[in-house]
Amino acid sequence: MNDDTGRDFDELRASRPTSLVSELLEIQKYQRNCPRDFTQVRSLKCLSPRQQTLKVPDPTLFKVTLPEDDGKFAAVSYVWNPSAYENDTTGRYRIMPEHPGRPKRSKVRDVILDRVVRYTVSGNIPAFWIDQECINQSDEKAKIAAMQSMDIIYRRSQYPVGVLSTPVRCQREIDCLLELLNGELVTQQWSLHGPKLTAEVNIEKARDILDVLFRVMCDPWWGRRWISQEEYCAMDRMRLLIPHKLGLRKARGGRIFGNIDGELSINAACFRQQVTLFCIACHRQEIWTSTREKWRCRLVLRRAKKYNMLQKYGWIVGDYSDGRAMSTRILADISRRSAKIPSDTLAIVANCCGYATRLDVETLSKARLRSLSLAILALFVLNGEILRNDTNEDVPCTVVDFLKRQSFQGFDPPRDDRKLTFMKRCRLSDVVLSEEGIKTHGYCWTRCKIFMPRCLASSEKGAQWHQDILRQLAEQLHGSYRRLADNIRKYLQGTMPGNMKTAGLREIFKSMAEGVAEAVEAGRPLILAQLAGHDQIWAVFVATTRHHTRSHIFTSCEPAEGRSSGSRSRPLDKYVSLQVVTSGNADSGIPRLRTGSWVNGLWFVDRIRPQEVIFPWPRFLSEE
Repeated sequence: MNDDTGRDFDELRASRPTSLVSELLEIQKYQRNCPRDFTQVRSLKCLSPRQQTLKVPDPTLFKVTLPEDDGKFAAVSYVWNPSAYENDTTGRYRIMPEHPGRPKRSKVRDVILDRVVRYTVSGNIPAFWIDQECINQSDEKAKIAAMQSMDIIYRRSQYPVGVLSTPVRCQREIDCLLELLNGELVTQQWSLHGPKLTAEVNIEKARDILDVLFRVMCDPWWGRRWISQEEYCAMDRMRLLIPHKLGLRKARGGRIFGNIDGELSINAACFRQQVTLFCIACHRQEIWTSTREKWRCRLVLRRAKKYNMLQKYGWIVGDYSDGRAMSTRILADISRRSAKIPSDTLAIVANCCGYATRLDVETLSKARLRSLSLAILALFVLNGEILRNDTNEDVPCTVVDFLKRQSFQGFDPPRDDRKLTFMKRCRLSDVVLSEEGIKTHGYCWTRCKIFMPRCLASSEKGAQWHQDILRQLAEQLHGSYRRLADNIRKYLQGTMPGNMKTAGLREIFKSMAEGVAEAVEAGRPLILAQLAGHDQIWAVFVATTRHHTRSHIFTSCEPAEGRSSGSRSRPLDKYVSLQVVTSGNADSGIPRLRTGSWVNGLWFVDRIRPQEVIFPWPRFLSEE
């Protein structure tokens, strides 16, 4: 597959006799919606060291098979090629097969295995998984299957570890990292103004911190696409091993740095959070005076940012992506890294974003559909990501920039906590691509009426306050909108709508209920809506202004099918609640919708089948 992700869509369009949409429809034919092959994950092959492995000149690692529910192993994340700081010698370790047979010499660098064994033995971790030895590298089908399910291994591992090679050279660098990770550099000022450097941090101290962070972030580990997936899927359990010269003191930081000789073992999520806060605070206070320092700080933030911190404070550094889909941020970060095989990007993005629909790279190539840019776009849309079609801008851009600009940017989660988790589920259901646009299924709500609830307040606290507000709202609605009032009461009594079948969808519905309650308490107007073709009010939405008396709203939900192998990996539920503009019917008679803003609210449709609608393509894609 051709890595054309650096080319503008204008160039791609000019090199084809038909529109880009026509090629997207061809790519669609090679999607795979079937469950992934979890054979290797269910019976995971790992390596087990012994205590004496550290002491013998000819150490042996033993092949073991872990059952599906066993997460007590370290999933190793490392760079296959040696860095300038590493010896490239291999073969000192013997791998003993699980069943009777002759041992073989490992192809993994000795220095990597030395460090991983020290990590597992010091933490009493019984086994570790490392791709070069635990995947059959001579079996191409096994490699492809493992590649598509790699995310599950890192989600399942209780002790994932990233092995960096750039050493910490002196005591000053250790002390700087300790102050950073202890939270001593930035005040915990969770205000609208953002984080602030403490009074003790002067320009010299800030430069020292930036110097050591820049060295760490230049490690090859931060530059590989597969590794970005491994860290992302390991979540807050990933530890980073950073070597340091023997003799340096880290006793004061034992809780943060661990107890492995010659290693700093730090939590990756904590590291990312403190680095992000430090960089944002430096930018906010305009501490850097040289172009070089500003560039270094931007590079550090770009490579080590924590998504939830950037969601909250990104505006300080010019990142206004708080309402944009997580998938576009993930794709942008992955695209900045390198991959030996560019088409691996499709599996990496799918694994990180929890995509159920995959593309068969081998058959795509055989069909001469070799544009990685269009394959990424097809993958994005087939999995329900929402494209804005309310603008007709035609600006030359790459696929990453196109999705950043054209993906829906108005997500408005009803709760401040877990915003990113909410937005991951905001995707269209049951998508099919057509010449006319993106076909999906859902419910169209029309004849919206504005309802101004009487001022309500609750004496309840904690989780009960929103139920008390909704109970009062149901009483006000009962006279004129009895069906809606009854449905709200059923929800308050613990009966969820029939289409909210999974825990994820029920959590979304609960968040929406809290959003409605907050709007009522704040005196905001509500939209009461009827389902198209029906004459009763079955939905209540929070009005964004007082003038949406003729709004149309499109909602949909799709429960995740089944469950992936491993306790931490599940398919994602999908949920959408969009204000839309109708623009007639397509030639097939299906209603056409154009994207508007996100709308929070409650809707009830039991035993009513969703209807098919079309979101027309952005004009740029459909032009020849």
